[in-house]
Amino acid sequence: MAMETVLRDTPIQLMDPTFDRPPTPEPGCAVCDSLQIQINAASDPHSERYNPSEAIDLRILMNRHQVDEVAP
Repeated sequence: MAMETVLRDTPIQLMDPTFDRPPTPEPGCAVCDSLQIQINAASDPHSERYNPSEAIDLRILMNRHQVDEVAP
């Protein structure tokens, strides 16, 4: 019962599923360039490496890489 009260009183924020802003590689970053090449191959339905799930995973990796590079 207490859990229901906590959940009911706490607003839940969900991401907009229609909003997709893929990360952009940082100029001159070899890691970003490599990830972008892999993202392009995994996102292209005409590629042998086409795998939308992998493309999403690679975008997450690029986001994390960029955050780690900025963090002190």
